[in-house]
Amino acid sequence: MMLEIHRGIYEAIGRKDIPLMASDLTEPKNRPGIKIYIKPTTNRMNSNVRITDYDIMVIYYTSDIYKHYLEVYEMEENLEEMLLGSVELENGIFIEFDELEFKDEGDALIVYLHTSIDTMIDTEEDAEVIEEMNLVIGV
Repeated sequence: MMLEIHRGIYEAIGRKDIPLMASDLTEPKNRPGIKIYIKPTTNRMNSNVRITDYDIMVIYYTSDIYKHYLEVYEMEENLEEMLLGSVELENGIFIEFDELEFKDEGDALIVYLHTSIDTMIDTEEDAEVIEEMNLVIGV
């Protein structure tokens, strides 16, 4: 599910001119560029439903380290507009974000997102069907 969320967020941003970089902190930063980090935590409510919470961080690196203020504001407005709606994943599931928080780090804009996905758990066991047999024993 994490890969689908990762792709869905990048598709929702809709900026093919801004490359998606590897989400590894040791990788160099390309400007402009986007990194996406997803951290799942799973809680089981009961035997039929599993709720998975996802904390997501999107980092947008501006194209210029020194002249970035207007670019950060424009990207913040674009991200807010795109991510406040629902995001469609590859498998036809739509997710919505509960929280959306922006943090300006100068040459980078960080967006913190949160979403939850409920999954129905199939608990029916595939039991073999036993046919009833009538046995008559004669004496």
